[in-house]
Amino acid sequence: MKPRHIILREPYMEGLIDEPAIETMPHEELATLDAFMAFCFENGLEPPVQTDILAFAELCQQSARDLHRLDLSLCRLGFDDGLLQQVRAVTEAVKRQTHFKAYPKGPNRDYDRTVSVPLEQLPTDWQETLLRLRTHAAFSPEVLKRMQARLCCFAWSASQAGHPVDLALFRPARPSTMTCGPGPPRRRRTRASLAGPIFDRLGRSCIALQRYTACPMQHVSRSKRLSTL
Repeated sequence: MKPRHIILREPYMEGLIDEPAIETMPHEELATLDAFMAFCFENGLEPPVQTDILAFAELCQQSARDLHRLDLSLCRLGFDDGLLQQVRAVTEAVKRQTHFKAYPKGPNRDYDRTVSVPLEQLPTDWQETLLRLRTHAAFSPEVLKRMQARLCCFAWSASQAGHPVDLALFRPARPSTMTCGPGPPRRRRTRASLAGPIFDRLGRSCIALQRYTACPMQHVSRSKRLSTL
């Protein structure tokens, strides 16, 4: 931190050196005022606006406490209220930025479903399946929690509509992308659907190999036959 007599010798402090408040101003406030006046002098800011004060805070790494000291020093020297209000607005912005801890990634509170039934009211086989999945850790706890919540909500909806609690009665509200569209329905290429074509191709390949083994000269190209003559 610069000594007081060095700060008062700076050329940008000539207009303030005769102020009575300079003599009684605490050294921390004077040092912050010196940094602000040097920033305005070097960048030709006369008078500085709120964006200039914000740039001073970011480029000179001024904390909210430093800006509060700047506010006190300017108030001691009798600067106009417009500049003081701008300094205070920047101070609040820096304070919010300092204490901001980012957005929470999880829920802020526990949500209780009102359109749901307790786990004990689900069918017995559903409860046993959920218990088995939880015991063997087939899915993450969050996925199991959502699965249980959806099943309880489905059971409540079926009971309210007067239907039995049976997933066989459930139909998706939106048509599947496998059947919609102007073209023919697309087939899902699973391992079971590919088993038939694969075995057919393998069978045809085996038959062709058997024929080639029985009569190899029938499969030799005509050009190779002529070259052997």
